[in-house]
Amino acid sequence: MTRKKKTHLLSALDQVVACIECEMEIVSLELEHPEKFTATTIPITLAKWNGTIAEVLEFVIALYLTGRIRKLSGQQMNLAEVAGLFGEIFGMKLSDLYGRKSKLLTRKKNESPFLDSLTFLYREEVEKMGL
Repeated sequence: MTRKKKTHLLSALDQVVACIECEMEIVSLELEHPEKFTATTIPITLAKWNGTIAEVLEFVIALYLTGRIRKLSGQQMNLAEVAGLFGEIFGMKLSDLYGRKSKLLTRKKNESPFLDSLTFLYREEVEKMGL
């Protein structure tokens, strides 16, 4: 074996040994502090919903029905997926989705008070602009 090949081989072996030592250090740290290496399934809350669950569900159902929210693949999300997305954003659990949806859609007085208020506020803003 030539001197150049031996030098390259030794350099590669040094790198392998350094990687193994690094992995051993990580394993050692994991054994000493397992809580630091536990994966979390709690999503990071991006914002806070300052309304009721019924309001967010009105919004979620309406957006779902428009078909505007899609997966990155382009496939349309189902209602549970859209609700899950909003749940992650606002750090809330939207449980009993279909039961709540049924209750919302069968309201007697006003079927969509939150959506109505959004429409009102939007029209009011348009009027302020003189359009």
